[in-house]
Amino acid sequence: MIKIDHDRLFKEVLTTFFVEFIELFFPDVRRHLNVKSIQFMDKEIFTDITSGEKREADLIVKCRFLGRESFFLIHTEHQSKREKDFCAKNVLLLCAAYREIRFACLFNRAVLLRQAA
Repeated sequence: MIKIDHDRLFKEVLTTFFVEFIELFFPDVRRHLNVKSIQFMDKEIFTDITSGEKREADLIVKCRFLGRESFFLIHTEHQSKREKDFCAKNVLLLCAAYREIRFACLFNRAVLLRQAA
């Protein structure tokens, strides 16, 4: 069976269609986003200070938002089953990311896929 790197593919889709993603899900944000200023940052790795675990952000975008330089962090978690303390782990990652980069907006979505009964 071929293993598909869903995280990489999703990051490529987000990078290619970032403006359309914002327009679709956050139309009010799009109105204040200078699309000519968009820069995709190198991969960022954050350390959870409570566990020492290293986590990688999916996409960090530097751009002008509301007339000032801003950072958007988009992080997704692809899960096939429930994970204990999922929400707590996610919040810790976001706090670590905020400590490193003072971003203006944060879009965080969890996708939970379950096998049909």
